[in-house]
Amino acid sequence: NEIAMASPRIVGLDLGVEDFISNTGIEPSEETLLYPRQQGVLAARAAGVLPLGFIASIAEYGDWDGFRAMVRRSRKFGFMGAPCIHPGQVTIVNKEYSPRPEEVAYAQLVIDENQKAEAEGRGSFAIDGKMIDTPIVARAHTTLVRDASVREREQKQAAAIASNQG
Repeated sequence: NEIAMASPRIVGLDLGVEDFISNTGIEPSEETLLYPRQQGVLAARAAGVLPLGFIASIAEYGDWDGFRAMVRRSRKFGFMGAPCIHPGQVTIVNKEYSPRPEEVAYAQLVIDENQKAEAEGRGSFAIDGKMIDTPIVARAHTTLVRDASVREREQKQAAAIASNQG
């Protein structure tokens, strides 16, 4: 927590897993790294910075299907991005840490239904039998902002590629 909040210049927090396992003597697996990694996610969130990384070590990058599954699992644990050590990881990381189309559609539905509920003076409402209230609406906003950011980055990259080819 102290490191994550040490400076306003900090934008993300990651654990140097290989150094950590060397210093602690634990084996690098999802199981053994879960606790220290979750501490990092919680510290990053408390500080308002990006929780970066994976639930396991990325030293073994040859199994792309296994890597993709690990990144998906990492996302479920709150990670929002990660460094890559091999060019083959970049596309997988970018895709798996970006909001999926169905998540964006659901987030937009939550925002739309929240506007209707607010107009009716209600603080909560239901979608598909699930109660929706302030924290879920906030997550929906975050998803839409993140999606817009990803789209903007992709447009800038496409424009840069097009200008370099012209």
